[in-house]
Amino acid sequence: EGEFQIQFHAQGNKFENNIAQSNNNQNLLVYSFVATPPNPAVLDYNLYDAPGGSNGSNWSWIGKDYSAFAKYRSVTGNDAASRFIAPGFSDPAKFDFRLRAGAPAIGGGAVLPLSAIGLFDFAGKPRTDTNGKVDQGAYQH
Repeated sequence: EGEFQIQFHAQGNKFENNIAQSNNNQNLLVYSFVATPPNPAVLDYNLYDAPGGSNGSNWSWIGKDYSAFAKYRSVTGNDAASRFIAPGFSDPAKFDFRLRAGAPAIGGGAVLPLSAIGLFDFAGKPRTDTNGKVDQGAYQH
């Protein structure tokens, strides 16, 4: 299973440079509270994946449901630079979520301030490569 939820009076949040992968076709993104400040979060430069593919994915945003990634993006304006594709993990069956060579997540992240992305990735490697590119997910390749 897998989903990302934004709840309760959210505002000013950023969800960028992430990988969200689900092992079923339940909602990948859920923000269903209708009484909310406008634009509770900025969502972009993410990579999403689920077994049903882009057209079989489910999304909820501010009380409305969308049955495909493209529909969710076009109606909400969210995730304009995000993609729906398998991220290219090294060996997820063994919980190795580093990126293998040529993975789509490599270089796909937005270059954000270091206060947002940090100096180092989850393994302690520099968060940007020698060209200043940022990978999506927790690990820099």
